[in-house]
Amino acid sequence: MTATNIDFIVKNGLQLGSGALTTNGTAGSTGQVLTSQGSGTPPIWETLSGVSVISFQTSLSGLTPSSATTGAITLSGTLGATSGGTGSSSAPTSGQFLYSSGGTTYAPTTLSSQAVTTFSAGSTGLTPNTATSGVITLAGTLNIANGGTGQTSASTAFNALSPLTTAGDIIYYNGTTNTRLPIGSSGQVLTISSGEPAWASSSSIVSTKQVTTTYAILSTDGTIFANAASGAFTVTLPASPNAGETHTIKKVDSTRQAVTLSGNGNNIDNYSTVTMNVPYLSIDVQWNATSTVWQII
Repeated sequence: MTATNIDFIVKNGLQLGSGALTTNGTAGSTGQVLTSQGSGTPPIWETLSGVSVISFQTSLSGLTPSSATTGAITLSGTLGATSGGTGSSSAPTSGQFLYSSGGTTYAPTTLSSQAVTTFSAGSTGLTPNTATSGVITLAGTLNIANGGTGQTSASTAFNALSPLTTAGDIIYYNGTTNTRLPIGSSGQVLTISSGEPAWASSSSIVSTKQVTTTYAILSTDGTIFANAASGAFTVTLPASPNAGETHTIKKVDSTRQAVTLSGNGNNIDNYSTVTMNVPYLSIDVQWNATSTVWQII
């Protein structure tokens, strides 16, 4: 007799024989497990779903097991933010975003519903229409310190930015910035010095004047071209010249008709007038402020 034909009687009704394990004469079904019923009681066959669960728990935020003792266990709830979820069971609609007010859960929210804690435009000159919620609109006029003009019209804006301070000032560009050229003195003329505009004495500017009849020389006149071909006439020097002021009087015709140079109350050397009746004659005079006399040079 072989071992497979021998029945083994095991204490408490557990028997192994003919290749089957039985308890109280009952063999379990496929997939069942043998569970103890305690001391002095034969074990029984049970399916796994009928086995008691001692304990079940999860550390995932927001999830809860359906049972902690028996049967199938189902997790329910919404996975929280601390476990990688959102804490929200609703998806945002178009234009919404997930917003958290407490830091652990999120909810679909529209931007307009969220309060602004505070809003300030500082010293810019602009004022918000609200500092608490909704759409914020800035109104006012942007100050110069913040890149504006502080003005509301083109002319006042230009005046606010202009470096000019005095009537008669001129604004010009010096290659780096727009700058102010203060007004010059009476009788000065605008010239160029080292590539920039500058005021200078009119006596330093040589200008020409063509005359064919009586003429009063201006302090700004340099050379007088006097043509007496049609008849004699008088050219008069300035009565109150600037120190060092010079003039050239040139007879430009071929006749002997006179061009008379008058000192206008001041002598020319030692004469009140000088007659020029030689064709193409030229005289240069300069005012000697110390001797108060025009001198031929």
